[in-house]
Amino acid sequence: MPHEPTKLGEREGGFSVIDMVMGLLVMTILMTSLTYVLVGSLTDVAYSRQRTTALSLANQAIEEVRSLPPHVIEQGMNNTSDPTWSQDPNVATNCFEHAPLDVNGTNPAATCGTTAWSNPNCPSVATGAPTASSLHSPAPLAPHLACYSIDGRTYGLAVYLTGNPASLPLTLWAVVWWVHPVRGQLDHVVTSLSMSDCLIVGQTCAATP
Repeated sequence: MPHEPTKLGEREGGFSVIDMVMGLLVMTILMTSLTYVLVGSLTDVAYSRQRTTALSLANQAIEEVRSLPPHVIEQGMNNTSDPTWSQDPNVATNCFEHAPLDVNGTNPAATCGTTAWSNPNCPSVATGAPTASSLHSPAPLAPHLACYSIDGRTYGLAVYLTGNPASLPLTLWAVVWWVHPVRGQLDHVVTSLSMSDCLIVGQTCAATP
């Protein structure tokens, strides 16, 4: 039976070039969206792991300070024999977080401004996470700054003691910073603090907030 010629306005079965282009466009949009979601999820997981490491370092430093002998804590931070003091712009005015530092067992600053946090320079980078032996007396009060390489990323750790020893309680701060991931708006600094009315032995402690 002879094949009848295709009439005007009719077409044979199959996909036209326009159909193929539209299909490829839809697939490209879907793949781009899925890739964006996947990359974002991986970034969030990596960032969460980094924050967990940073918080672990901060909490470890706080526990190390709390375990120091009382006479070491009574001496406060040391701005003369601490080699990392000059590398930390956050102690330039003997203040941290708008509160006077306990320097050499005294409260040298009467008032503090509103200086924003600035990442200190790492004096050196130790391999691996800190151990108890690396934080023993008088560290981490002096030197109060150290940096560690963990999972191929550098984490800086700084400890600050604020308040007036004659008017307790003192506040202990541990700050950790690191190079943040690709998503630039994510924070790269974590701060842990401990309020204690028993850091100084032999004095009457004020009520802890």
